[in-house]
Amino acid sequence: MEEVTSPEAFKHSLDLCRNGLLVGPSSRMALLGLYKFFDRTMKEKGTLNHLRNEDGDIPCVFLCCDGPFQFIREYYEKLNDSHLLPIRNSELFDVDPYAYNLR
Repeated sequence: MEEVTSPEAFKHSLDLCRNGLLVGPSSRMALLGLYKFFDRTMKEKGTLNHLRNEDGDIPCVFLCCDGPFQFIREYYEKLNDSHLLPIRNSELFDVDPYAYNLR
C-alpha cells in the first residue's frame, strides 16, 4: 500500500484531464501509488529492470474508477489558485453533479 495525499491526487488528476484523460482524483491516486511502488520498492531493490519489455518500456495497468466532474468544487478547495483558472460560470455550482436519475 502506498500513501498519496489528497492535494497530490487532485493536482495530478488535473494534469491528466488537461492531457485528454478525464479522470478524477481516485484514478490519479491509483497511478501515483503505482509510481511510488516502483520508486520505493522496485527501484531501491534493483528489480525494476526485469519488468522492462524489449523496447525498454514497463507496461502497466491502473484503474480509472472516477471522473472529475463531481469533484469540481473540491479542486478549488484542495488546490491553490496557481493550479486553476478563474471561475467564469459560477452558476454551474448549482447543478447537481450526482444527477443519476436523468433519462
